Amino acid sequence: MITTEQEQQVTDYLIFHRLPLDILLEVKDHMISRWRIFRQKKT
Repeated sequence: MITTEQEQQVTDYLIFHRLPLDILLEVKDHMISRWRIFRQKKT
């Protein structure tokens, strides 16, 4: 599971790279879902 702090780090990283909001949300969603899949496979 991704923590709130980790999710904020992802958001901050994407904002730092000045992505448009709609792209930022899509990329963030993708990154978080991939992280969850990765963690599920590990356990």
